Amino acid sequence: MTEHLVPLRWSDLDSLRHVNNVKYAVIAEEVQARLVAEGRLPAERTVTSVEVTYRAPMHLSTRPVVVTSAVDGDVLVQDLAMDDADGTRHEHARVETRFGEREPVEPSAPDVALRTSYRLREVDGGRDGTLGVAALLELAQENRIAFIHRSGIDTVGSVVVVSMALELHDDLPATAGEVTTATWIGHVGTSSYTVLSELVHDGRVVLRCRAALVGFDLEAERSRRLDDEVRTRLLALTAG
Repeated sequence: MTEHLVPLRWSDLDSLRHVNNVKYAVIAEEVQARLVAEGRLPAERTVTSVEVTYRAPMHLSTRPVVVTSAVDGDVLVQDLAMDDADGTRHEHARVETRFGEREPVEPSAPDVALRTSYRLREVDGGRDGTLGVAALLELAQENRIAFIHRSGIDTVGSVVVVSMALELHDDLPATAGEVTTATWIGHVGTSSYTVLSELVHDGRVVLRCRAALVGFDLEAERSRRLDDEVRTRLLALTAG
């Protein structure tokens, strides 16, 4: 088990003045690069899945993020925390990354899914010219926000993401140009729902993403029930 420190930036914040969901993956990737430099993680590795579980909102601070990493076979578990002024450590998120061989899958989005096209930026690519985990999560986030707006269930500011999971099935070159995503609702509860998406390029599934969102009271900073109107619209976008 190792521990690394990563400073925060103003650009890491979202509209709620919390650290943006994708930035947790950026911090995790930063530490992974350090682990490779230290010989603790192989340079040649293929990510097959990533799951980010958010435990508590992280706010901008002059104190760095403390990242504790543990490698167990093909799994890397990273806990992101911050220490307050008296040294008390507060856990904010866990990033679990799995390595191995990617398996191709067939597109499986249901008819109810909303389809959106995006044009990639070539600067989105990493050293090998393909999008890394953080860039793919950012693309999934853009897609989820667009889906919420287009579907008439605009809950931005009244829900928070509690987890995001990526399954990676193929590389996505930054020069791919236009890609297509299909997005739909997987489950609707009394206070939460899941958004599922599938990104396809050249007929191949590049990734599948699952995001779990929970109704959130911004002033009280705690969960709340979803409005009946929102639940009705969400249920209309579920498969089957």
